[in-house]
Amino acid sequence: MKSVQDYIDRYKGVVKNLGYAGESADILIQLLANASWIGEVENASYMAESSLEKASLINSKIQHCVDMMYSVYRGACPRVIMKIKPTKYLTLNPYDPIIESSNFRIYYLGYYKVIDADGNVVRGSNVSSPSTDTEDGTTGDEGETDENIIKIIPSSSIMDVTNPMGTVDPVTPDDDETYEYDDEEIKHATLDELIMDHRFTGTWEYSSATFYPVLEEDDPETDVDDTVDGIQIIIGFIAPKRIGEENNMKIDKVISTANDYYVDCTAENLSDDVFIQVGAIDEQTNQVSDMSIQPKTRIFAEHILEHKIFDLTIPSFGSRLYVANFYKDIIGRDSQEVEGITSSAKISAQYYGYSELDDYNESELRRVALKGAELLHFNDVQDEDGNVYTNPFLIQNSLTEYDEVEGLCYIDAVPRDDLNTIHYKANRDRYVNSILRSNSDIGTVLEETYPGVVKSGGTSYVFNANTSSARYSTINLYYIPKQENVLLTDEEIEKFKKEKRAYYVITSIINVEPGHKFTATFDISLDLFKGSTEDWDQLVGQDILVSGYEKKFGVTFDESTKKDIEAVISKISNVKRISSLSVSYLDGGRSVTADYIAEKYGVNAYYEIKYSITTSVNSTGGGDK
Repeated sequence: MKSVQDYIDRYKGVVKNLGYAGESADILIQLLANASWIGEVENASYMAESSLEKASLINSKIQHCVDMMYSVYRGACPRVIMKIKPTKYLTLNPYDPIIESSNFRIYYLGYYKVIDADGNVVRGSNVSSPSTDTEDGTTGDEGETDENIIKIIPSSSIMDVTNPMGTVDPVTPDDDETYEYDDEEIKHATLDELIMDHRFTGTWEYSSATFYPVLEEDDPETDVDDTVDGIQIIIGFIAPKRIGEENNMKIDKVISTANDYYVDCTAENLSDDVFIQVGAIDEQTNQVSDMSIQPKTRIFAEHILEHKIFDLTIPSFGSRLYVANFYKDIIGRDSQEVEGITSSAKISAQYYGYSELDDYNESELRRVALKGAELLHFNDVQDEDGNVYTNPFLIQNSLTEYDEVEGLCYIDAVPRDDLNTIHYKANRDRYVNSILRSNSDIGTVLEETYPGVVKSGGTSYVFNANTSSARYSTINLYYIPKQENVLLTDEEIEKFKKEKRAYYVITSIINVEPGHKFTATFDISLDLFKGSTEDWDQLVGQDILVSGYEKKFGVTFDESTKKDIEAVISKISNVKRISSLSVSYLDGGRSVTADYIAEKYGVNAYYEIKYSITTSVNSTGGGDK
């Protein structure tokens, strides 16, 4: 690119050739040179910003990603984990603001619960709560389902309490070790003891919860027969207060197929944390049904496949929510296929600004307190033998208490995508999506989904086109099992079809079944130059026949293939000639022909290879035979 001086020299030459001179000419030269240079800079900048790779402005890169339907990651807010002892009954719902400071709010997300080997909750929200016990001794709550469990922090379920302080290793119980326990034992155990007990495991759950206070035995006010440990561990996230922007960080709109397929939140610097609710609108009464919390996704394929709301990041780290595919779920039909009928839904979304822990004053973070509960220290624990251990919950989750403040653990924000990462991630997403749309890659996807069952490279497919409508075409996918007696279950096949069919733009009808196994037996006779100690079963049977042709689709032992096998065998130094090579076939115990296999099974046939190899020495010099 030329400099300003280059343009000045150029225009000076033009002016000199025209015979002009003086201050006016110098001023004109300077103006033209600056204008030309600025124009070149702007053109160069425009060209750079029009490229995803060369763009230097974050908004330029984000806009390129919008065009590609790749959602740039906006980053997750910092998390805070609190060990609490409620002093009154607390009912918390996801995304409820539970703590407020001058610069931030903390919003509730979920709680930590302990479950046994059968999935029964032994400590957590609404478990053994005196307020919910019914007359027949059962619990008034309907209970919690595994569908609500979201493991957001990994935790080890089995602890070895024989190790010294600071080390807690997972152990596997002996086969005869029992997982049984009685209610009385659980009732007297603390939360820390339950977390440490190998019979139980802990998990985070996103859901509403009611927490009850610690009720003491023989307390006349509570009338309970025993002490109830109400200590809980909860998790929330920290978001900055943005005074004057709250209304811009909300979406509350009726959206239908007659107008928009998406709705924008143009507030800037949003995080990936967003609370979304959707309800269908009854066409007769125009009333909104119950608003339900809905999952979102940053993967466009999941939006198409699972009808999740697609959260696309727009410039300045704003957000666009695509809800078009939601109509099919909540209305029960795809409005695009029903001419003249419009379906609609109401969407409500609450966004939260992005921040990092360093954005907040440490004194504010230390003063965090939950109204209606006391914060408890994550105490070291001691076993019956007097051994002291760092609190198992902290070790399991790699946490430390915040500057010795009781009951608080902070986890910093998950960083958002930046100039260095967007280019790679966007192109990776585009590449992966493009290859997954190829029908020939569906076998690879099956192998990667079930690597323990499907042999690597052991898939084949047949595409059956429907001439009347492409959507009714089918893909028949065949696989070779790693072990003949271990096949994909019906549930695994249905899960694969449900999760992967959206990646294929031609059809969503996929059939998965194992290939058909035949036994091919080779009878080979070799003439050798001289006697030898070579292992011909290994050299020919294993290295050539089994390695090259066993358990592979697309193999046929026609004359061309036989000649290829003979050519490879002939390259072995001691082989003079191949006197005979024949192949016979079995389907189970029944003899079949190659033509039968090709006509009836085609590409879904594969072979188990067996062989019989005989050798003889053929010498022309009167030597041994």
